[in-house]
Amino acid sequence: MSDFLTTWSAASSDGIFGEVFGLLDTAGTWAGALADLLGLL
Repeated sequence: MSDFLTTWSAASSDGIFGEVFGLLDTAGTWAGALADLLGLL
């Protein structure tokens, strides 16, 4: 079990950061689009 946790945390540390930055980038894009849309209204 501890081997699994060690492997998972080692593998996911990069993956989690990449995923978080990807989500932030997507959220930023959506926020910008929403701001543009509200600006048109």
